[in-house]
Amino acid sequence: MPSGATPTDIFTSPEAYGGGSFAIPVPNEAVCQLRSTIGTSREDVFQWPGVDAEFNDAAYRVYAELGSPELVSTSAWTVFMSMAPLLYRV
Repeated sequence: MPSGATPTDIFTSPEAYGGGSFAIPVPNEAVCQLRSTIGTSREDVFQWPGVDAEFNDAAYRVYAELGSPELVSTSAWTVFMSMAPLLYRV
């Protein structure tokens, strides 16, 4: 990997690092057609296993109450620790 480059940099701008894009364009209509064959809704797919709607709603309310802080790898634990005591009162 080139010095100072992230995988995302190389993926989004391969030419800047001496590479080339080998992406195959896929028409949006094809993506929509394939999605329509999936028997599970987008919302259901992104639900954590074993998390019911009641807890999910409570977690979103608490997260919003905290001001919806940015979730990145360096902040996730801090956000979780801020949310946990608030979820116990819900």
